[in-house]
Amino acid sequence: MASIEIFAKNVRRLLAQRNIRIKDLAARIGLSESYLSLVLNGTRKNLSDEYKDRISSVLNVPLSLLYSEHQPIQSLDDPSPVFTDSQRHELKDLIEVFLMKSHLSHKRNAFYVVLGTLSDRDAQSVRYFLSELLEEFARDDSARVSDTMDLTEEEIRLLALISTAGDDARSEWVKAIAGLEGEDFARVTKSLRDKGVLSIIEDVSCSRYRVANPYAPTSSLFSQAKLRQVYRDLARAMELYPDEGPFFLRNLADTLMKAMLDDEAVVYFEKAAAAFCENGLYEEAADSWHKAAVIHGILERPYDKGRCLLEAAYLSVLAKKLDTATELAENAYSTLKAVGRTKHIESACTRIGAWFAAYDLDAAAAWYKRGLQNSSLDSDLYGPLLINLANISLQRGKLGEAENALDEARRWAGRRSGPEVERVMTHTSLLMGLIEYERRSWTRARDHFLRCIERGEDLKPEEIASALHNLGMIMYRHDDMDGALKYLTQAYDMHRSLGRKPAWVSGLVELAKVALREGKTKEAQRLADEALAHIDEQANRERGWVCLIRGCIDKNAGRLSEAADSGRQAVACFQREGAQRDLACAALWLSQVFKDMGNTQEERLMERRAFQIYEKQRWDIRELHRECSLLSPAKSTQSRGDETQ
Repeated sequence: MASIEIFAKNVRRLLAQRNIRIKDLAARIGLSESYLSLVLNGTRKNLSDEYKDRISSVLNVPLSLLYSEHQPIQSLDDPSPVFTDSQRHELKDLIEVFLMKSHLSHKRNAFYVVLGTLSDRDAQSVRYFLSELLEEFARDDSARVSDTMDLTEEEIRLLALISTAGDDARSEWVKAIAGLEGEDFARVTKSLRDKGVLSIIEDVSCSRYRVANPYAPTSSLFSQAKLRQVYRDLARAMELYPDEGPFFLRNLADTLMKAMLDDEAVVYFEKAAAAFCENGLYEEAADSWHKAAVIHGILERPYDKGRCLLEAAYLSVLAKKLDTATELAENAYSTLKAVGRTKHIESACTRIGAWFAAYDLDAAAAWYKRGLQNSSLDSDLYGPLLINLANISLQRGKLGEAENALDEARRWAGRRSGPEVERVMTHTSLLMGLIEYERRSWTRARDHFLRCIERGEDLKPEEIASALHNLGMIMYRHDDMDGALKYLTQAYDMHRSLGRKPAWVSGLVELAKVALREGKTKEAQRLADEALAHIDEQANRERGWVCLIRGCIDKNAGRLSEAADSGRQAVACFQREGAQRDLACAALWLSQVFKDMGNTQEERLMERRAFQIYEKQRWDIRELHRECSLLSPAKSTQSRGDETQ
């Protein structure tokens, strides 16, 4: 292995062991994160000696050790640096005692990262400061416990072992590592309990031990080899006398890891992750997957590392930890890319894009594009990736980008055959229908949606319902109320059965508009009221349409003042939502109400507001008049009167 590869591997291992991010190391040494990542993953082979020295200084590891193929592996939960200088080793011990006594062990990484930047003189000053501080701690502790606690060496040793077993450790676990006969074990534990430093809690099927002030085992009590054996014995006892639940599985995995039984530890981390997920504890599940990924990395199993990182990213998304999810996803991508498995990279990008689609459309689009960059027309996943990108681009309002992706999807499909091609073509029709709908090309959009419905077996139920809903809205704009009622009702029923509340509430609003156009004001009022009862607080567009429908009903009944109030509420809702077409329609309709009221000033103000929106966007003003005209009953229904009266 080349020397730079050994160097990069050792740095990666230390970063993983200490849970230090690459970007933090890059910031410390004054190098860009992207370049350092390329060096550490083997893409770049050159790094100046100056930066190598800086890395060595920050990690507080001799440069020669970073070039060694036989670097000692530290326990993953011990991120402390490797010290060769005796004074710094003493400082490390002082820091560990200080962290324990001040209950700051969770901040260990920060202490050691800063320690790595200290000069020898600064380190000596810190060592002196901590020594004095800990002596003061000791005097305080001594004053509190000198009268009640005088532990023998045997008691100190057992107390340390109980602390090693963890809070609420089962008695069977402690006995397995204590090395004491039954009578001696009972005698020492009783003495510790009598001295007030040990609590014995009777559980349903066992006794559990809890130390009042956990006593951390030190090198003066146990050598590293002995401590490793203690963890091995503890792990075997935990397997023999298991507790239930994911926290026990994670605890067992941690114990196996401390025993340096990494192959067994990683199995339990993955089991713990699955169990956490089943219980809805997504953040804990993500942490367990991440730990499994770190171990796979140390064991040089890059594919498994990437797989676990993907799971950790997914669960971080579910936990709404999007920054963490992004970092984990990037690491998974880099890991799989280094392995060179194109199919897995495509699949990973597809999955990650789908996860982010509900929270960050730009991020989702970026992942789909990354998948396409690593794919080709010959790949089975190329077409589906294009469909996903087109869908996200449409949601982002990038109609041209979406159409380009669909054109590429057609080229991909033209070279292949089979069910997957049919699915892609059906989705292409659905998305083109949505694009043409946004462009107000009603006839083209209608044809695309009809084609989708004919090939419905290739679509998900919610996608068929979407096509039906949009087809109904097109029929409404064509003033075909029978067709609109047919398709909108089918879509409403499907969305309701699927539990897609925002979609079926929107369906109720559209059905109310159809009833209004047909002159069925009571039915329109009923549907609008039902929709309002289920509208989410943030759904300003639907709320605006309910207000506008009520205003139309009041206007038709001659209640112009009430109609104007409802119209103003609709304008305010559309303004908050940023729904420009709906805002223009409401403003033009409201100008007609003010005209009937004889309020010329308000009439002109609202009319000008409506026209300015269309002029600014360069939309066809005829569309605005058409939208507004549909808010009045058709002439055929006006002559018959309200059919529901």
